[in-house]
Amino acid sequence: VSDWNVVILFRALKQSAWAVVLAILGTLLIKLITVVSTGLFMLQNVYMKDVPTTLMTQASFDAAGFDGSKVDGTAAMVVAGAWWLNLPYPLGSTDRYAFQPFTTSDKKLGGTQLLRYYLDKRLTTFPGADAVISGTVDMFSADLECDVGTVANWTSGCSTQMCEYDELNITLSTPSCSKYPFTSFQRSSSSVGGYYADVFTATCTDTDTADSLNDTRLIFAAAHWSENSTKIQALVCSPTYTISQGAVSLLYGNQSVASIQSSNNSSNSTIPGFEGIELGTGLVSSLSLAENTLDTLNYVDTTTHSLTTYQYNLSNPNSTYPSAFYLVANLTSPHAMTDLLDASILEKVSRPTFNAMAAQIARQYLLSSADGNFAGTYSAHTQRVVVRELSVRIMEATLAVLVILTAALWVCRPTRCTSRDPGTIAGLASILSRSPKVSERLIGCKNAQDLATNLVDGRFYTRVTDNDGWRTFGIEEDQKA
Repeated sequence: VSDWNVVILFRALKQSAWAVVLAILGTLLIKLITVVSTGLFMLQNVYMKDVPTTLMTQASFDAAGFDGSKVDGTAAMVVAGAWWLNLPYPLGSTDRYAFQPFTTSDKKLGGTQLLRYYLDKRLTTFPGADAVISGTVDMFSADLECDVGTVANWTSGCSTQMCEYDELNITLSTPSCSKYPFTSFQRSSSSVGGYYADVFTATCTDTDTADSLNDTRLIFAAAHWSENSTKIQALVCSPTYTISQGAVSLLYGNQSVASIQSSNNSSNSTIPGFEGIELGTGLVSSLSLAENTLDTLNYVDTTTHSLTTYQYNLSNPNSTYPSAFYLVANLTSPHAMTDLLDASILEKVSRPTFNAMAAQIARQYLLSSADGNFAGTYSAHTQRVVVRELSVRIMEATLAVLVILTAALWVCRPTRCTSRDPGTIAGLASILSRSPKVSERLIGCKNAQDLATNLVDGRFYTRVTDNDGWRTFGIEEDQKA
């Protein structure tokens, strides 16, 4: 803004030259609008939530060709890695569920649909790896229906021809079957015993219960087996599972689970031809193949709450010999081996570990490749050009005042005015050529100070004269000044 605008504004106010005042105020307001408009637009990071898009499933649940006895050690080791090393679960699974993995059917994360949806808001970029895609898919969850087993009989004896190892043979009974015989723990013949815990399968051999005959169950057993006494605690469990609809949200970048929730309103179903006990068979198979690796795991010492390496003492009857299953279970549910002789603690420790490993078995063996589109949503941060409300309000008020000033200037406009713009050199020279008195005063002026000195004692006015039909604009000097 030129300082002359301010100087002339105050001079015009003193002399009540309202046309000049209005013109300068209008000029200043136009400058203000120009300044304010520079902050009118800004690039803002906006979070868009639940934008509709099309998602695509990558697999569906199918048990064709499943054989529980051929399950490898991956399921057990995945759970151990997640609980011990905080490794992420594989795509399509959590510690509780296996679900249909899915992604967007558009590599740009539904960019076309999003552009249409936000076109009026001037969307500038598409969401990236931080976006969360959400949809409702089929979810697999396993559980246990357990009875506390009563020890009907137990015996111990050699398990090898040379008696290098002894074995503990147990027969359990439940309300539904009185005979679940199985071979449980083994120990070195040079060992005095200790605390043991493991998972087994057993088949009902009670001919008096036709409904349960040949039914196989999963056995979670713990024992204090020593030379002087033997105490056994066991759960006889029937593995179950359901397929239900659930809401799953995945991070688009690495497809890790952001949230997962089972729907209470959906109906549960099962996989045709797949029985829950097959999960038990697969669990035992996975543990047996992962045993050598999992034996290297540390355990959580319940007294110090720190990770400790198991120390086996064959001469100590209170030494502990946990199996691979309970080594993993200890990572998330720290417990002393002696506590497992309590049926409620045994179930509390065993259930979440079984659920997690069963979910991994389902992810690995019960999901087969299958594509299908379904409606979903996603949420993401994106940059968008937005209009600052304050700038808009200031511009609106300024324009309203400018309109009023323009109307006032139209009313107050001078009847005599210069016929051309005096701001140019040609225009100023033309005016001075028709203003001899002023030109005489300006002769010899070299700078602004000379101009002020020569003009300070004069009074001037503008006049339009008519010479032979030509109207001429000039500046005259008032002789009375």
